[in-house]
Amino acid sequence: MTATAPLPRPRWDFWVRYALLAALLGVIVGQWLMLLVGLVVPDGFGHLHSILFCALYVPLAVIPATLWLVRRRWRRVPSFRERPRGSDLRWTLLGLGAFVAWSQSYLAVAWFVEGRALHYFPAALEDALPFVPAATLVYLTVYWFAPLPLFLLRDPVPWRRVVAAYLLTLGPTLVAFAAFPVAMERPVVDPGIDLFHWALSVVHRADPPYNCFPSSHCAMAMLGGLLLFDVDRRLGRLGVLYAGLIGLSTLLTRQHYLVDVLAGFALATAAWWALLSRHRQRNPPGPTTGVDGRFPAGQAPLDG
Repeated sequence: MTATAPLPRPRWDFWVRYALLAALLGVIVGQWLMLLVGLVVPDGFGHLHSILFCALYVPLAVIPATLWLVRRRWRRVPSFRERPRGSDLRWTLLGLGAFVAWSQSYLAVAWFVEGRALHYFPAALEDALPFVPAATLVYLTVYWFAPLPLFLLRDPVPWRRVVAAYLLTLGPTLVAFAAFPVAMERPVVDPGIDLFHWALSVVHRADPPYNCFPSSHCAMAMLGGLLLFDVDRRLGRLGVLYAGLIGLSTLLTRQHYLVDVLAGFALATAAWWALLSRHRQRNPPGPTTGVDGRFPAGQAPLDG
């Protein structure tokens, strides 16, 4: 009888990557659950515990469940074990750094244009839509949704191009903010009404009202959705639909004009097409590529 070879163990960074992925998913799930709670109990669990519910309690439940499923898949699916185990974690972290740079540079440009002449667009369509502070919890999920592909992309994806796509999406928005600051009149929000009004008031304090066009919020959401096509086509379709939902939330909370949303979506789509989609069309994987996207030994993956 032939002895069964022991299964190889994943590297430590394999588990780190999936733990971070689970944490992001947990926060998204927590915010959606908090949305449902807030519809029933206007004050939620109180402001502090509502934050802890979204950012700590739910993720702490999702992380071990996700790691258990990953471990089970590792043991049962040979193709999953053949995938690169954490070798691209450095590019994942670099992509996260580019994403963090978005929020910090956004605030820096807001400080730069403060006090300058502002421009306003007609808002007849936006004013016709209902004002829905509850959509704030959907609006905020962009910070956890947009980086998700960085933890799911496979090795043949040219990581330098992924990072460049984030930067190419970010750069034009910052230039537009500095050269042509667009503002929007926002409704006065009373944080004492309920959880949703309080959350929107926090957004208003942190998010200046004159960095509207184009919407970097929607651009990052759409880029995250499009990058999911490099993981799985079904995930990509769901990702683009979710990006559209985030775009709708910016209108319902009066954070952006419709033209801001469309411009942000167009900018992300152009960056994704120029750096990733067109590159892949010109350099399709060879027929020897494995079903999980892994190249055999000696065959170089696509790279930017």
